[in-house]
Amino acid sequence: MKKYILKKICNVTTEQVQKVHTGVPVVTKDLEDLYSAIKKYIPFTEKNICETCPSLCSRDQKWHWLLPDEAERLKNKMRIEEKYGAFFFEGGQCPLLEGVHCSIYDERPLECRLSPVSLYYTDEELFWIIDTGCPYLEKYENDKEFWDKVDSFISKIEPYITEKMEREFTDISEAIQSFDPLTEDEDFIKIRAYSQRR
Repeated sequence: MKKYILKKICNVTTEQVQKVHTGVPVVTKDLEDLYSAIKKYIPFTEKNICETCPSLCSRDQKWHWLLPDEAERLKNKMRIEEKYGAFFFEGGQCPLLEGVHCSIYDERPLECRLSPVSLYYTDEELFWIIDTGCPYLEKYENDKEFWDKVDSFISKIEPYITEKMEREFTDISEAIQSFDPLTEDEDFIKIRAYSQRR
């Protein structure tokens, strides 16, 4: 009965309920569904390009963001700070990087999975943005077919973003603007407005 209640209230799977009982941190079903959609539809798969990327793991960036559920799940694996109501861990060399490999690849947070794309709240609206440090832009910035693939990817994963996640992306963006604002064209390029806004 307790397991049934936990599944109904927290929106988790039977396997995740079992992990709760063994003390293993869980990923909510909504977040797991988003992770799966990203994996299925991600268009950034050209190995020869990705291998030249400085990547979020090691670039000179002061911070990386986490959704609250991810911060709770990863709090024993890295030093996480709450700033302006959102969760971050320090940038530069990721503390979870072992050589050139992620030590928690299967558990990596949403920022890593979405990269080089993200949602960012600016100009009083949520926008899909792409990181200007992505080497795909060097090769494909003026390629319509590339941007069509990116737009198709966004359209396919948007339905998996819940209202709760929308609020969390907004909170993260507002926190970033408070201590280390991103600059359009220098740090990111707007792809298009987020269209699932409720």
